[in-house]
Amino acid sequence: MTRLSQKHDLPSAHSSSLMKWRRIQHPDFEDIHWSYQFGNERSNRSLFCNGIKVTDSNYVGKKLEWPFKLRVPPLSVFDPDGKLPLNLARSTLAGELPFEAELLEAILKDLFSQLLVNTPEDATTPFNEIDFKKLDYEGIQRDWGWYKWAYDWFWVTPKGIALASPWFLKRVAPTHLYLVPDLNDLLFEVPRKSAHIINGDLTAATYQEFDPWVKMVLTGIADDRNKWLRKLKPSGARILLSNQYWQRINRVRALPKTLVKSVVKEWSDGSWIILRTGICQPNADLRDFSTQTDPDPFTAIGEWYLGPADADADIEADDETETVLVPLWKQIMAEPVVPFDLMQRRERFANAYKLLQPYIELRQSMKNST
Repeated sequence: MTRLSQKHDLPSAHSSSLMKWRRIQHPDFEDIHWSYQFGNERSNRSLFCNGIKVTDSNYVGKKLEWPFKLRVPPLSVFDPDGKLPLNLARSTLAGELPFEAELLEAILKDLFSQLLVNTPEDATTPFNEIDFKKLDYEGIQRDWGWYKWAYDWFWVTPKGIALASPWFLKRVAPTHLYLVPDLNDLLFEVPRKSAHIINGDLTAATYQEFDPWVKMVLTGIADDRNKWLRKLKPSGARILLSNQYWQRINRVRALPKTLVKSVVKEWSDGSWIILRTGICQPNADLRDFSTQTDPDPFTAIGEWYLGPADADADIEADDETETVLVPLWKQIMAEPVVPFDLMQRRERFANAYKLLQPYIELRQSMKNST
């Protein structure tokens, strides 16, 4: 007789040793476990019911708006009463997750804990790519054609990290923003005292992705990758590009003719060029960045110049994806920015450290093991 080996080692219901699994509760189920650390692939969407694998498929079952391209994690559901909506063959989910609200709240708490544990602590040096790798979150959907860290769920301020959402942007109310194509390839060292950095979330170094990003910077109109910026109305914009890329723009007409005609050529040294549109009040000279790396067609940094700070301190969620995110953040975290300074972080978010203790302990354990 052949003995079958157990492929997956799952915690049992009511287990006190969940390892890298988390627990949520729902009155219809005996126990529910979830984990982004299950398996080797970040695209893993395994669903187990009573210890038996139901599917590896791309099940969704969502009715809420999940922010930041968060994905449903692997789930292990203990369902003695048959409440989980499976098809007749018990091979896939046939309806919405009954515990979706509880699951999303738990995932957001884990995301908040990721900020509290892994926000960079050194606030004296310029930013670089290494600072942000610690903030990679496993639950963010990836483009698997091109592996990249997921940095599009947050943005950088001079004092700390904030979530990439309109409510947070309004609360911080920056007067300018730096825009970079992708924090995975941040080749410029941006001084922290003036840094409000927005990640363009480009997945590949191709003109097909880079041209729309340059258009977004120069027009001040956010594209589909950066929908949360759409309510901004910059008074002006500047961008540092390689001269090689700008020559291509004129040669192949990759940008609208009207936009190209409206652009002012502010400076060029033959290798780099600075372009300007609208009314700008530069707080830093983009020329400084041109000395930090060699020109490349896909290397650039832009700036948007914004209006005065919003005087309304009581700003409610104004985006569908914020209807879950913002109330939970207000309840647990309160302030919009997680400070770089660890002492300030622990003082200002003392209540959050208490409320999120189980999540923080697991995140700290993961950080210590790397």
